[in-house]
Amino acid sequence: MSKSEVMYGRCLCGDIEFEALVPAREYYVCHCNMCQKWSSGLHFSVKIEKLTIRADDNMNMFQSSEHAQRGFCRRCGSNVLYRNDKSKLYVVNLGLFDQRQNFTAVAEIFSDLGLCSLEGSHKRFSQKDMTKLGF
Repeated sequence: MSKSEVMYGRCLCGDIEFEALVPAREYYVCHCNMCQKWSSGLHFSVKIEKLTIRADDNMNMFQSSEHAQRGFCRRCGSNVLYRNDKSKLYVVNLGLFDQRQNFTAVAEIFSDLGLCSLEGSHKRFSQKDMTKLGF
């Protein structure tokens, strides 16, 4: 089992800075319709255990579904985080981390809805698979 690591990041303009406790240098790729609209394609996210944000009122939260919220910067529009209150899932966008190298793809979710797919031996879960898991 890997050791959790504190990592830092910021949005494009720097008005939102964060410190995240990351359980592993792993990322997930989401192909769901909402993530496609939110990120204009594949959405790369990192699961986090704890998040401290300094946003100076520049973080805007959007209720994107009954159970989930998405956060973005009011100034530059950077997509920052996704939080699912039902499953307790909390993720931050991979591209915002200062040290985003050496992360490994763990899974593609809603893979049957995707515009494309990544190469590799990671897991792939269809919309049907995700529904069974409660998403």
